[in-house]
Amino acid sequence: MRALQRWKFDYETPGLAERIGLEKNDAKCLAGMFEKLLYYDGTIASSPLPPAYISKDGFPNLTALNAAKMAAAKLTRGALGEDGALALFIGAKDGNAEVADFCNDAIKRLGINLEDASLVRGLYELYFEGPRLNIQISILETLGRSVLAANTMPEMLRLIEKGFDSMSLS
Repeated sequence: MRALQRWKFDYETPGLAERIGLEKNDAKCLAGMFEKLLYYDGTIASSPLPPAYISKDGFPNLTALNAAKMAAAKLTRGALGEDGALALFIGAKDGNAEVADFCNDAIKRLGINLEDASLVRGLYELYFEGPRLNIQISILETLGRSVLAANTMPEMLRLIEKGFDSMSLS
């Protein structure tokens, strides 16, 4: 967050990607990194593992973690556009209310195209990785509103099969 303040970072002014010289490939790379950061929930058993800069001896520094998540969410909103949709989606389900509220607001302002193939693919991949339950439920709700998601095979069949398998276990 301090680095963004030094750059006089303004995530609300259009054209941030051009001002900081962010190309399409850079945006995709940053979006992937931010997805992993926002997906990390601060527990020791969390997957993916915590970034080195927010943990010491395996214990996360929650202040640093939340500051990093907020900075990632602001940069995602300001510069990544459609490439950052999945990161904002994950951030909207964060345990930190400030990060979750910011990401929810960003989603409402920017809009998420549920018929975007890369977003649908990303949601399916995230679901099959086995995220936290609140993220799984949100993914199912979101995929249920997308025509493209309903017609994406074999992922949709795999999702249905997984649902039937979980029903037989109970």
